[in-house]
Amino acid sequence: MTISDAIIQGSVQGLTEFLPISSSGHLAISQYFLGIKENNLFFNVALHLGTLLSILAVYHKIIVRLVVAFFVSLGNFLKGKTASSKDGKILLNLVLSCMPLWLMFFPIPKMGVKLKDFASHLADSQNLVAVGIALLVTSFLLFLGSRFMNIQGGHVRVRSLSEMTPVNAVLIGFAQLISAVFPGLSRSGTTLSAGLFCGVDRQAALDFSFIMAIPAIIAAFLTEFLKIRGSMAGVSLKIISTGVVTSAVVGFFSIIIFKWFLKKDKTWLFVVYTMALGIMSILIGI
Repeated sequence: MTISDAIIQGSVQGLTEFLPISSSGHLAISQYFLGIKENNLFFNVALHLGTLLSILAVYHKIIVRLVVAFFVSLGNFLKGKTASSKDGKILLNLVLSCMPLWLMFFPIPKMGVKLKDFASHLADSQNLVAVGIALLVTSFLLFLGSRFMNIQGGHVRVRSLSEMTPVNAVLIGFAQLISAVFPGLSRSGTTLSAGLFCGVDRQAALDFSFIMAIPAIIAAFLTEFLKIRGSMAGVSLKIISTGVVTSAVVGFFSIIIFKWFLKKDKTWLFVVYTMALGIMSILIGI
């Protein structure tokens, strides 16, 4: 892998991680056309670390509030108090939304492998047919979410992050789990659609989707780093750093762009794009 490859893949990761068009699917497709035969899992996860920096940059104010809420809640717990602030409720929901990800470490019934190993196998296989099918599913979910968003009108039951319920958080968390398993299934698109189906305001659903990615990205990075920390999977630190910086910068603007698209109700463009890309991927894979 060269520096130019790292820049290209970092740009792809940063642009597609937050837009509802699947970063894993685009990485698989870009690696196919770049002729990168080995799907370097650590490099891919390192690119997610770059997009983590993007989230921290855009949502730094609310993240600071949540950190303060954590210590306040901890202090209340030690004092035997049960009072909870709005930020404390958001923090609790974020914790609950991450609970389904623990299922990644449990074996799949009758298969004898853990869900995370099954997900890694799908990612390593670089099967463009599977990626294309997942992209079509992403397109379908975005279509349903967009339709629901347009017709829900006064049926929005949750208008801010602090009004979200634990049930909302868990359901969105399961959507994140499903997207983590199948390359080509957009995490932001899946979790956003789940939030809309729960009656959450579209901007609140999008903000929650981005913020809940923070612990998931950190956990994925640490898991892969501990697994291959001795070899760095054959990729130089210079190449990894280039990819991380590129994905961070591009990811920052990607978040801003998606928030604008959602505000202007232009998500149908992503429906068309993921459908076309999914069909193309299936044809190329065949």
